[in-house]
Amino acid sequence: MEIKKTEKGTEGLIVGYDGDEQMGYISYVWESEEVMNIQHTIVEPKHEGKGVASALLNYAVDFARQNNKKIQTSCSFVQAKFNRSGAYDDVKAK
Repeated sequence: MEIKKTEKGTEGLIVGYDGDEQMGYISYVWESEEVMNIQHTIVEPKHEGKGVASALLNYAVDFARQNNKKIQTSCSFVQAKFNRSGAYDDVKAK
Protein backbone atom coordinates (compact mmCIF):
# COMPACT_ATOMS: atom_id res chain seq x y z
CA MET A 1 0.00 0.00 0.00
CA GLU A 2 1.22 3.47 -0.91
CA ILE A 3 0.18 6.29 1.43
CA LYS A 4 -0.03 9.94 0.40
CA LYS A 5 -0.77 13.02 2.53
CA THR A 6 -2.31 16.15 1.06
CA GLU A 7 -3.45 19.41 2.62
CA LYS A 8 -5.52 22.36 1.50
CA GLY A 9 -5.71 25.17 4.01
CA THR A 10 -6.43 23.65 7.42
CA GLU A 11 -7.89 20.41 6.03
CA GLY A 12 -5.95 17.31 5.13
CA LEU A 13 -6.21 13.73 3.93
CA ILE A 14 -4.00 10.71 4.39
CA VAL A 15 -4.94 8.24 1.68
CA GLY A 16 -3.90 4.64 1.13
CA TYR A 17 -3.69 3.31 -2.42
CA ASP A 18 -3.32 -0.06 -4.08
CA GLY A 19 -2.03 1.10 -7.44
CA ASP A 20 -4.57 3.70 -8.58
CA GLU A 21 -7.32 2.36 -6.33
CA GLN A 22 -8.10 4.19 -3.10
CA MET A 23 -8.25 1.73 -0.20
CA GLY A 24 -9.16 4.19 2.55
CA TYR A 25 -8.38 7.54 4.12
CA ILE A 26 -8.05 9.58 7.28
CA SER A 27 -9.42 13.12 7.19
CA TYR A 28 -8.20 15.76 9.62
CA VAL A 29 -8.21 19.47 10.34
CA TRP A 30 -5.55 21.58 12.01
CA GLU A 31 -7.01 22.93 15.26
CA SER A 32 -3.84 24.99 15.72
CA GLU A 33 -0.31 24.99 14.32
CA GLU A 34 0.55 22.16 16.71
CA VAL A 35 -2.64 20.03 16.87
CA MET A 36 -4.23 17.95 14.13
CA ASN A 37 -7.74 16.66 14.81
CA ILE A 38 -8.41 13.33 13.09
CA GLN A 39 -12.09 13.43 12.22
CA HIS A 40 -12.75 10.28 10.20
CA THR A 41 -11.11 7.01 9.26
CA ILE A 42 -12.79 5.37 6.27
CA VAL A 43 -11.85 2.06 4.63
CA GLU A 44 -13.46 0.89 1.41
CA PRO A 45 -15.56 -2.23 2.14
CA LYS A 46 -13.53 -4.54 -0.08
CA HIS A 47 -10.36 -3.60 1.85
CA GLU A 48 -11.75 -4.01 5.36
CA GLY A 49 -9.83 -6.37 7.61
CA LYS A 50 -6.52 -5.79 5.83
CA GLY A 51 -5.01 -3.36 8.35
CA VAL A 52 -5.60 -0.31 6.17
CA ALA A 53 -7.00 1.86 8.99
CA SER A 54 -4.10 0.98 11.31
CA ALA A 55 -1.55 1.71 8.56
CA LEU A 56 -3.12 5.12 7.94
CA LEU A 57 -3.12 5.91 11.66
CA ASN A 58 0.51 4.84 11.98
CA TYR A 59 1.37 7.19 9.11
CA ALA A 60 -0.39 10.08 10.91
CA VAL A 61 1.37 9.23 14.18
CA ASP A 62 4.77 9.03 12.47
CA PHE A 63 4.12 12.42 10.84
CA ALA A 64 3.19 13.91 14.23
CA ARG A 65 6.30 12.50 15.88
CA GLN A 66 8.65 13.68 13.14
CA ASN A 67 7.15 17.18 13.13
CA ASN A 68 6.61 17.65 16.88
CA LYS A 69 2.80 17.79 16.50
CA LYS A 70 -0.02 16.43 18.63
CA ILE A 71 -3.14 14.50 17.63
CA GLN A 72 -6.63 15.15 18.90
CA THR A 73 -9.40 12.89 17.69
CA SER A 74 -13.08 13.07 16.86
CA CYS A 75 -12.83 9.64 15.22
CA SER A 76 -14.09 6.62 17.18
CA PHE A 77 -11.54 4.26 15.58
CA VAL A 78 -8.57 6.45 16.53
CA GLN A 79 -10.00 7.12 19.99
CA ALA A 80 -10.31 3.36 20.59
CA LYS A 81 -6.71 2.76 19.42
CA PHE A 82 -5.45 5.57 21.66
CA ASN A 83 -7.36 4.18 24.65
CA ARG A 84 -6.13 0.59 24.12
CA SER A 85 -2.44 1.34 23.96
CA GLY A 86 0.03 3.66 25.62
CA ALA A 87 2.07 3.58 22.39
CA TYR A 88 0.39 6.80 21.27
CA ASP A 89 0.69 8.77 24.53
CA ASP A 90 3.52 10.93 23.20
CA VAL A 91 1.34 12.33 20.39
CA LYS A 92 -2.01 12.61 22.19
CA ALA A 93 -3.19 16.18 22.59
CA LYS A 94 -4.03 16.96 26.21
